[in-house]
Amino acid sequence: MKAPKTDGFVLVLVIVALGLTAVVMAVLTAGANTMLFHADRAHGQAVQRNLRLSGLAWARHRLADPNIAAATDPVALETDALSPRDATLAVSFPEADTDPGQIRINTACSKGRHALSATRTYPVSPKP
Repeated sequence: MKAPKTDGFVLVLVIVALGLTAVVMAVLTAGANTMLFHADRAHGQAVQRNLRLSGLAWARHRLADPNIAAATDPVALETDALSPRDATLAVSFPEADTDPGQIRINTACSKGRHALSATRTYPVSPKP
């Protein structure tokens, strides 16, 4: 009796292993893309929060100085130190007649597929 040939069996096993490896890689890539998506969103929210707090600190410092008059036009602040990506920060002081003790902060930033922007108004204590 002749011994059965097993040369083709090893080749089939290698082809099946390559196919399974491709499926595993596709699943892992989808998971990595999902994590990247959520990480970009969290980073954008953190940058926006930092911009907002920096704008509040700048506005309070400016309002505390009696020699500086509050401007009604938005003041664009430099954001390069806060975020290396696209980010903008503008602070405005509404006119005292219409909205006393309020400051308006406009923030915008983007990362990946996310573009976040917000305009919020915050109360501040009046000048002493």
